[in-house]
Amino acid sequence: MMNSDTQEGRTLFIRNLSFDVNDAQLEDFFVKFGPLLFAKVVKDPTTRHPRGSGFVKFVSPDDAARVLRESLLPENVLRFTLDNRILSVTKAISREEAAGLQKSHTEVSKEKNPGERMSVCEALHQRGRNLHLARIGTIRPGTPAAVGMPKEDLAKREKLLHAKKAKIKNHNIFISDVRLCIRNLPVNVSDADLRAVCVKAANRKNCRIKECRIMRNLRPGRLQFRSLGYGFVCFERHADALKVLNALNNNPDVFESHRRPIVEFSMENIQALEKKRCQAERSKVTQTEQRKGAKGENTALERKTTSSGHTSLRQRKVQSHIKCRHLEGTRILQKHFGTKLRHGDLGEVNEARSKKQKGRLSGRDVRLRRKQQLP
Repeated sequence: MMNSDTQEGRTLFIRNLSFDVNDAQLEDFFVKFGPLLFAKVVKDPTTRHPRGSGFVKFVSPDDAARVLRESLLPENVLRFTLDNRILSVTKAISREEAAGLQKSHTEVSKEKNPGERMSVCEALHQRGRNLHLARIGTIRPGTPAAVGMPKEDLAKREKLLHAKKAKIKNHNIFISDVRLCIRNLPVNVSDADLRAVCVKAANRKNCRIKECRIMRNLRPGRLQFRSLGYGFVCFERHADALKVLNALNNNPDVFESHRRPIVEFSMENIQALEKKRCQAERSKVTQTEQRKGAKGENTALERKTTSSGHTSLRQRKVQSHIKCRHLEGTRILQKHFGTKLRHGDLGEVNEARSKKQKGRLSGRDVRLRRKQQLP
């Protein structure tokens, strides 16, 4: 793109595009805002796959400015949604300006709090899909690494290779550079055992593992919670993950059963990760609101009571119930006042009452007698 295009103010840069959107779909979406000169989806120069961004150039700079202005309004979210993705529209800049912004962004991110992490979409947009990591860990028959490998392991690796090739065709799939998928594990290996093996293989004092999990059968039954024979290990640094992969992959001396682990970089689905991240954020917001709401209700009740000197009818009932819980089932005061008068011996009265209660018929007996009396 020429520098004059950015200076004219007619070109917009579009982010968060679906990987399935092509040039024609991008043009059809933005042509409703005004006439276009071109609409182009940015593709990776090596794989020729879309990178989730694109450029749109309008004939009139006024149309471009209007689109840029309207895309920032919250009520226009649905208007700027394409293929279930909310588009991020910004003004296009030259290559020199982009390089300067990238440099400053890198410097700021170094000073940024490590707890503040970028979203999966932002990371994928900056780093790409990491398809160059797909070959690492693969062993084909006839290579020196396959010498001495059991036929069952070769068949497993061949099957996994075909499955990986099919998954890569989906543009929502990318390869993590810090998360390993370790297969062909003994069923008796626990999470702690796998973590210890990975720490030993990394051979670095400050090696940090963020996740180490053995996948298990969750279906109810006799084999519930039994290991499925594979797991995931996520490191903080790519160098540690690569070192562990090279140390464990096809190594018969790692476990006592001499099973050769099949280790490769894990394949992730960006849509599933984004959904999981959004659910976690919503859950966090909900919990925060609930805590604030509970605290606010208590504060409001105290403030209302102290300021006005009285509470509502509902609040008075609640307070009365709390104060008188120990009196449930009893009268606060007696029914009759004055001297207690007894009309007979208390023992005789109780005996008469007990006999009267024993002589009473139940409802079932009454119904049976009525049936017997009928002709």
